[in-house]
Amino acid sequence: MRNLHKKLILLLIGTLISLQAFAQEDDELYVFGFAQVLMSAKFFDFTIYESETIPVEIVDKSRSTSFTLHQVNLFFQKPITERSMFFLSLEASGSYSTSVPSGNFQIPEGWISYRFSDQLEVKAGLLLPKFNNLTEIKNRLPLFPYLIRPVLYETMLNHLVRVEDYKPQNAYFQLTANKYFFSDKTMEIAFYVGNAENSFLAKSQENDFGTAEENSALYRGENLNTALLFGSRIGIINDYQTFKTGISFTYDEDNKTIEENSIFRLPTFTTPVLGEVKRYRVGYDLSFAYKKVVFEGEYMGIFHNHKEIRKTPAFQNANLNKRFLYGNITYNFNDEFYAFGYTSFNSDQTYEFIKNNTPSAAGIQIYSLGGGWKPFNNTSIKAQYLFTKANENDHLDYRLNILSFGISTIF
Repeated sequence: MRNLHKKLILLLIGTLISLQAFAQEDDELYVFGFAQVLMSAKFFDFTIYESETIPVEIVDKSRSTSFTLHQVNLFFQKPITERSMFFLSLEASGSYSTSVPSGNFQIPEGWISYRFSDQLEVKAGLLLPKFNNLTEIKNRLPLFPYLIRPVLYETMLNHLVRVEDYKPQNAYFQLTANKYFFSDKTMEIAFYVGNAENSFLAKSQENDFGTAEENSALYRGENLNTALLFGSRIGIINDYQTFKTGISFTYDEDNKTIEENSIFRLPTFTTPVLGEVKRYRVGYDLSFAYKKVVFEGEYMGIFHNHKEIRKTPAFQNANLNKRFLYGNITYNFNDEFYAFGYTSFNSDQTYEFIKNNTPSAAGIQIYSLGGGWKPFNNTSIKAQYLFTKANENDHLDYRLNILSFGISTIF
């Protein structure tokens, strides 16, 4: 682990030195970033009811208060030619430190683009895929009215769901075409390809002994199967940035080659080995502004090809499908003060064919209210209350309350 941290630090230093060298040759290097600091008070209550597998009721409660440098993103943008550009994003979250240790560091984006015309562009490298609007802008924290994002986009809540099951994590080649229509609207069509989900990636490190596939990998993080991610999006946006909508689609494979534990699972409650299952995702997003009201929302439907699985008699009722819904309304009192409220819901049917009314299938509901003050154009002071619970079921009761205050800024 120490070697990994050293490599990350050396990579960061080398990147900054290289970019500084670019800057010395040409003053067109553009550097900017986003940062968010917050204080959160958490109230957690968890109860597993007595059942045939749990001889006694289990109750767990905790209270905590913590300051954190929630997230920092640093962006570098450098023209290569008149038609091509290099872009790099560095992201640290959770008060990242190798000495404590705490938080995480990653490079979510690093790509080169070439624009054939005003209507056609190609990108190659590590990309955020065009799958619903929030996927592309999830690290632009000051642009959101809230501090804590919806569950599929928030690092503080990623323990509640397996995010890669719901939305694609990256792409490596993308073709985008734009076409004006009507008087003020643009239609955008994108096609992209990337690796399969992260669970297929090699996880062994130097001097470690992993699986046969991991031992043959050229590097840690290499895709260990032949499946790739294929995706597309058709969207419409107006020139005033007050309306945006789109439909997204991906095709890849879900890694069910090992047993899995359910989120909030019961002890000894795992899925069987089902193989590599073909998966299709469909997404829809809509955002618009009308006078003082701003709305944003999205839907994700995750569907699987169960044909091969259901040939096994015990798995005739297997259903791996999932869904996610999210909606937020923001009301701007004036240019400085606003209030918001959002809700989200997700459900996972994976475990229903093993045991009815499992916690994951029951769904996770999130409700949040808050507001903010913009003393400057590039800075917001925000407050947010968030309540998370699992739907009522026979097995458990889960409740998480978070009260947060924070500052978001663009620099």
